[in-house]
Amino acid sequence: MSAYMKKRTELLQKSESEHFSRDIVLDRKEEAAQKKLMQIRENMLEADPSLVTGLYYDKLEKLKASPLYEALVQMPKPAVHHCHVTAAAPVDFLIQLTYRDNVYYNDRAQLFKVSKNGITEEGYQKTQVLRKHWSKAEVFDAYLKEKILLSRKEGCCQESHPIWAAFQPKFMLTCDLINYYDFFERCLVKICKIFIKQNVFILELRHIFGMIIDDNGKKVGVSAEIDIFTRVQEKFQRDYPLF
Repeated sequence: MSAYMKKRTELLQKSESEHFSRDIVLDRKEEAAQKKLMQIRENMLEADPSLVTGLYYDKLEKLKASPLYEALVQMPKPAVHHCHVTAAAPVDFLIQLTYRDNVYYNDRAQLFKVSKNGITEEGYQKTQVLRKHWSKAEVFDAYLKEKILLSRKEGCCQESHPIWAAFQPKFMLTCDLINYYDFFERCLVKICKIFIKQNVFILELRHIFGMIIDDNGKKVGVSAEIDIFTRVQEKFQRDYPLF
């Protein structure tokens, strides 16, 4: 046991010496804040030792209601890397988009399509029309939300292949909804606002160019896609210079 503890200590010291923050020196206030955050963390682990090992869905509400989460939300964050646009837009925001008159849904194919010119492909109906056939709009919205989100049952497996088998159709379902040129720009704006609210200063977005479509379902082209990003970037650099 002593040999194990010695080796463990050596590995921890080596890890700390190579950590990106090894050269950062905290001032008195920062040290006090660090101690307070660590104490909150220890109190949470003492109350629930399985907090960091339990299932995500079991612990989510408890974590979000904790004082540690509240502090982290308010804390300035230098950067968020590798944020996929297609996965970052809130599902409730996507549901709001389906209230627009140019959104269509095919329940059998589990796909959205968007066009001001109409969709003539078999099986597609306007979401606004479909919504009227349900008992309440909220019930239909909950149905769509369930289709878009990865459920607890689908995500509880720890093997990547079964999760991806359930995950990939979610992206296909909302592909045209998110990548419709007008909605894509709206999603970008919404995503940036969310990260600004959480005090993020740099946001690295991931996007596959050549995916954004027009009202005819045709690709708008890389130049037009870059124009969208440029407009959004200029807007936020004007309104939020630190972002």
